Amino acid sequence: MAALRCKVALEDSLDLPVDLIVKEPGEEKPIYNLAKAQGIQL
Repeated sequence: MAALRCKVALEDSLDLPVDLIVKEPGEEKPIYNLAKAQGIQL
């Protein structure tokens, strides 16, 4: 629920759509590498 509140707050502040990816410790999924390579870190 905290991640969802963060996403909404960012979208409201930036007036842009935001995709928020929350990485769980010890978990490696392909989306994490893709987001790191192509995403924009805030």
